[in-house]
Amino acid sequence: MQSKTQTENKRGLLRNRNFEEVCLTVVTIAFIAAVHTFATQSRILMTAYYIMLWSAAYILLKRRRLTMVVFVLTVAFGMNLARNYFGPSVVAPSLHVNVWVDITTWCVLLILFGLLAREAFKINSEIRQMQVRREIEQKVISARSAALSCMAHELRTPIASVAACVETLESTMEGKIDEIEKTVLGLVRESSDHLNKLVDNLLDYGKAKEGSISFTPQHMDLPENIEGAVEMVKPQGRMRDIKIETQIDPSINNFVADPLQLRQIVLNLLSNAIKHSPDGKLVKVTVESHDSDVTISVRDAGRGMTSEQAEHIFDPYFQTTESDAQLGTGLGLGIVHLLVKQHGGSISVKSSPGEGSLFKVRLPHRNMQEALASIHDDDTWEDAVGEQTHGQTPACAQSV
Repeated sequence: MQSKTQTENKRGLLRNRNFEEVCLTVVTIAFIAAVHTFATQSRILMTAYYIMLWSAAYILLKRRRLTMVVFVLTVAFGMNLARNYFGPSVVAPSLHVNVWVDITTWCVLLILFGLLAREAFKINSEIRQMQVRREIEQKVISARSAALSCMAHELRTPIASVAACVETLESTMEGKIDEIEKTVLGLVRESSDHLNKLVDNLLDYGKAKEGSISFTPQHMDLPENIEGAVEMVKPQGRMRDIKIETQIDPSINNFVADPLQLRQIVLNLLSNAIKHSPDGKLVKVTVESHDSDVTISVRDAGRGMTSEQAEHIFDPYFQTTESDAQLGTGLGLGIVHLLVKQHGGSISVKSSPGEGSLFKVRLPHRNMQEALASIHDDDTWEDAVGEQTHGQTPACAQSV
């Protein structure tokens, strides 16, 4: 996933490119202004004038600077028209024919004209393909989100009924059932809780893809928020004797973020770490404050993965192995990716097979105005939704 610094660098390169294009345009126009007065006095100058004009137009068109192409050609022909109608009369140039010069000139001009036409046709085709692709992608996203939302809502009712029945049986049959029956009821309860989490993931991811998750930044006590998330997943770890160790900088007490989204980020990362760590291992959470950002790290003792698998770890529904499909939907880390991007931050992973994994979330220090401005930053959200490869390519743990 691209970090904020990488995004700023990309925008800086874009500004530099725009500056180069403007310089090229200015130089071209300066040449036209300097030469057009004398172009009709010499065949060589006239040849150079037209070749330079069409070459500049082709270079700009090749770089997709359509506005500047139109500007250069308009200025050039405008100068010619102004000179012809409002300038002093000029004696026509000598028409002595130099066959080879004329043939070469016309060949160059025809080649340039053909290149211009081909490039214009290619750009037009690309624009149409892009529009069609964007419309199709939007329809697919909308249809998929609608289907997920409908399916999730339909599943919630029977799941809630199962959970209620189990709770009723446990309360009314206490002392009347043996250990085997208690174990069976416990498994049913755990399964219904697991299904509820899967449904929540489906709903959250559908909202995230549409950009409809409510983003409400506020001043918050970051250590308290993260400790609360850790306490929520500790029971899940105790079932497999997995301990969660925290090392949190207590001074981060006035951090600007959405508390619910931040807790969801930590919950998903911890859930991922616990699911893929062997029994009796340690999951470590570290929170550090730096000059420009806060780093939240979650290290597990899972099996890790290859760098090729890591490239797709934040893709929706991605599973590293077939057995992982039984552990979740593969949406948990995708949701984390989108929520982190919503906060203007970045997420990266680092691991190697058999050595566990380290997830790092970097969230920038921002004031309330900057955080609120990100709500309307369409580029940030589109980057998050559109990315297929995120940040570093070292290996990592499996997705939720």
